[in-house]
Amino acid sequence: MPDKTTSLSVRVSDEDAEFLARLSVPEARNHSDKLRHIIAQSRQRQAGLHDYPAALEMMRELFDAVQQRLRNQERQQEAHSELLAHSFEWLSDLAAFMLSGTDQEADSEQEITLETLEAGVADRMFRMMDQLLRLGVTPESPCYDPDIINRHLPKVLSLAKIIEKTR
Repeated sequence: MPDKTTSLSVRVSDEDAEFLARLSVPEARNHSDKLRHIIAQSRQRQAGLHDYPAALEMMRELFDAVQQRLRNQERQQEAHSELLAHSFEWLSDLAAFMLSGTDQEADSEQEITLETLEAGVADRMFRMMDQLLRLGVTPESPCYDPDIINRHLPKVLSLAKIIEKTR
């Protein structure tokens, strides 16, 4: 049996009405379908604040349009950047972890302590550093600018030497 529905009458600005008219939502045939889609997205976003997999999906969707444009440009220019590819994945994961880890429901059985949050963030940041350093293993990095990693490595290596000496 279908859920009971409630009719709503809403007044919006001309600007919002134009936005709704231009909004591209797959399978939405009218403004009501688009509004239902927006409500469903908002509900999903709210749920994602408490659940890492949902938050990760939300972050990936947030970056999806930018990544698609970037892939199209890369295809047109026959180029690729591992640095940017890793960055999108890293940013999505870090943001999702922080969102889901800092906005726990009060009665959550999976409450994350501050130490657990910090450890998870540190794990993600060091994985990204590891990925960045791996891009510097070869003389030319798989990036648009093949020397971009090598230009930054001397500062990192210098800091690493200082840290190693003080340990």
